[in-house]
Amino acid sequence: LATRTYHLAVVFHGIAERRRQDAKANGIENVAEVFNDLKIRLDDTFNFTSEQRGNIRGVAQDAIFQADRTAFIAMHWDVERMCREQQNDLKLTNIYGSPVREKVLMAFIKRTCSSVRNSFRQDIRNSIVGETRCTLAEFSYESAVKYKRGGPGEKVEAGFTIHNALLVSCISISISPLLTMIHPP
Repeated sequence: LATRTYHLAVVFHGIAERRRQDAKANGIENVAEVFNDLKIRLDDTFNFTSEQRGNIRGVAQDAIFQADRTAFIAMHWDVERMCREQQNDLKLTNIYGSPVREKVLMAFIKRTCSSVRNSFRQDIRNSIVGETRCTLAEFSYESAVKYKRGGPGEKVEAGFTIHNALLVSCISISISPLLTMIHPP
């Protein structure tokens, strides 16, 4: 009788131990499921840090000030490519790999590029008309300070000045009829 009781105790102990292990394993799986659920919920409320926003704007400003840039409307594709290539330097590693966050990034890049384009257009216009009129050399230097990452250095390279001269010329041609209408000769 004592041997049989001992044997039943060992069997029940084994069953109880397996139940504890199963409960422990299920608890770990539940924690993993909870973390996955939290990750999905956090994707909906994702926001960029101020540093990330500043870095993306810096890339967009640098892109608009490239001496060989001719396509301004679709420059957001170039900015996205540059951000992807420089994601470690720009601290964007938490974005790539998550489709939801990449979509939010692309929307932010489009808005930022539009803002940078408008600002650059206004700077060109202001360099031609009004109280802030200035020479091409002054405009090139000031816009290099504002838009070019790292600034202009000692002087603005000739390619940037030529590019700005073409842009100023295009704006001057398109703004001339408006000025004639406002201030007739």
